[in-house]
Amino acid sequence: ILTDNENRTPLSNNNPLYIGNELGTSGRFLDGDIAEIIIYNTRLNAAEEIIIQNYLAAKYNRSLSTIDIYNEDDAGAGNYDHQVAGIGRVDASNIQNDAQGVGIVRVLNPTGLGNDEFLIWGHDNGVQQATETTDVPATVQARFDRVWRVSEVNTSNTAVDVGAIDIYFDLAGLGTVTATDLRLLVDTDNDG
Repeated sequence: ILTDNENRTPLSNNNPLYIGNELGTSGRFLDGDIAEIIIYNTRLNAAEEIIIQNYLAAKYNRSLSTIDIYNEDDAGAGNYDHQVAGIGRVDASNIQNDAQGVGIVRVLNPTGLGNDEFLIWGHDNGVQQATETTDVPATVQARFDRVWRVSEVNTSNTAVDVGAIDIYFDLAGLGTVTATDLRLLVDTDNDG
């Protein structure tokens, strides 16, 4: 929500990490709340930063003044603002083409990811159990109550095509799963 204008270069040292205070100074304390802290062990590229900003905007119901490319978190789209993650490319030096986040969905290997293109997804926080029996094909007994939605756009919010992707679902925590019993249901006409 707010950004400090202070710009310091982090140093490698054995001192503890202080959140909300600068080591070795007085009177420079945070006067506010911290909702989340994300620490990375490497510098993020521009594509990763855009994806993370959209994840945080979705999670905390904030609007971004620029690069607000994940629109499935909007109330009109159904608030698919849980465990948002994505792949994208700003240019050949700034690319994220394999992502999972903290959810069970992993997307990688886009065949047509061009400059300034992103595919970002999130879900509606439905139950991760096959309890939904309406709106399923006749050959399907039930589907996950949880539904994912995807934005496939550029930073101008124009629809793009990132090509074919590989998508994995990590079902390890869901008990015994027989792969031949599973079907991927895709709502191509957006009717639920």
